[in-house]
Amino acid sequence: MLKPRSKNVIQRFATGFAAVLLGSAVSTGTIYAAEEESEAIEEIVVTGIRGSMQQSLERKRNADHFVDAITAEDIGAFPDQNLAESLQRISGVAIDRKSGEGAFVSVRGLGPQFVQTTIHGRVAASNVVPGSHDGVGANNTKSRAVGFHSFQSGLVQAVEVHKSPRADHVEGGLGGFVDIQPRRPLDMGKRHATLSLDATKNDLADDTAPGVFAMFSDVLTDNLGLMVSAQWDNRLIRTDSYRGWGHVFRDVKVDGVSMGSGYYPQQINAEVHFQDRDRLNLSSSLQFLPSDNVDMTLDMLYTDITSSETHLNESWRLQQGNSRITAAESITDNGTTIFTKITTSGAGLFVQHNTEEVAAETLNVGLNVKVQVTDNLALNLDASVSETEAPITNRDAMMRNTRTQMSYDKYGSGGLPSITTTSPISSEDHFSVVKQSIQSHIVDDKNSQFRLDLTYDHDGDWLKTVQVGARTYRQERRDRSRYLNSKAWINKPIQDFGGGVSHAGGPTGCLLALV
Repeated sequence: MLKPRSKNVIQRFATGFAAVLLGSAVSTGTIYAAEEESEAIEEIVVTGIRGSMQQSLERKRNADHFVDAITAEDIGAFPDQNLAESLQRISGVAIDRKSGEGAFVSVRGLGPQFVQTTIHGRVAASNVVPGSHDGVGANNTKSRAVGFHSFQSGLVQAVEVHKSPRADHVEGGLGGFVDIQPRRPLDMGKRHATLSLDATKNDLADDTAPGVFAMFSDVLTDNLGLMVSAQWDNRLIRTDSYRGWGHVFRDVKVDGVSMGSGYYPQQINAEVHFQDRDRLNLSSSLQFLPSDNVDMTLDMLYTDITSSETHLNESWRLQQGNSRITAAESITDNGTTIFTKITTSGAGLFVQHNTEEVAAETLNVGLNVKVQVTDNLALNLDASVSETEAPITNRDAMMRNTRTQMSYDKYGSGGLPSITTTSPISSEDHFSVVKQSIQSHIVDDKNSQFRLDLTYDHDGDWLKTVQVGARTYRQERRDRSRYLNSKAWINKPIQDFGGGVSHAGGPTGCLLALV
């Protein structure tokens, strides 16, 4: 039998335990109430860098194949000139540069001609034009390569790089394919208006490159949205280069006296390259939801890139004509003789003047209709046209003199190679014509596409989804060129062709023929 004191202790414990249970019940009730209140919150949107990282991770996590993605904040967080430079931050993606700016994309070590480019899943026509200065275009005149320098970074909402194919992907990307996804109004939600101005100073070209980006997006009604964006920039690019190549191992004699055998450059090139480029991107999207089960989208993307290039080249060739070496100095490097100074009275000086005019316009238009036929069956219809028109004109003039005095110093001013001459290379009388050429090339590429996809959600134990679809694709491409290369006026004085124009791009300054 319990003593009275012990009984009181048990009563107090029982009372306290009941209080704890009651408190738990009250707390649980409070939590339920909070959860019920939270159901009134329809959506929580995370924006900024954190939201961008979350979107990119979700795209990768939800994919059933190897895919990488960058979203709008990822693209805008870097000072990228275009989409190519944004894509180089993805593992497995490498880029080729044109005039110092990213242009062409390679995936998993396979070049641009093995990479398929799509815009919202629609194949984009190739915008690469064949030309002497256009890199990939000169070697792959009929490839699917797309120059990403045409697409500015502010254009898109997201870019996905698919490294492994699925059955519903378009064929043609051996290395992979890149899907560009421009902005859409209902995806952005509320009204957005953006205006951005920028300028880049290029000291070498002595130019300030302006740029402007503007975008307006609005949800006009509960089921209608409109987005329009435009981006333009202009750049004047200058590239200087100086190189010696074709090194030969020869016996060098000065006034009949052998100076020994050693290496010296057979040809020394000094080059100046100017590029004046205008780039315009226009993007528009109209979204309409006539009912809860139907989503209609009309997309338009227009790019226009025009470029005017001038390439000036001086080529000093020691083996041209009757080369007479009048002085030479050499050093020994690991037992090898290298001539660091060569003076000759019979070098061949070739001067070349190339110009190139390029205007590439691309238009992509697509209509997409998504219908939720039943709770388990979804229908997707898509029709699009992608068209490129890219004319290019090259002009080339070359002249020479095979009796030019030249003094070459491997370690000249500032430790850099230098060339000096006493010949009158600024005089028209010093040169004669070698050749004149002109090339006109135009590429028209048009893709028409239509696809139908059906998706059935089965939600079974081992079968979740069934997808079937069909796609038609038609490409029309015309690749026309005319080329005239004439040596009919070889060794004629350049005065017969209107004289010349001087420049100071090389180590000495030369006279270039006008075409």
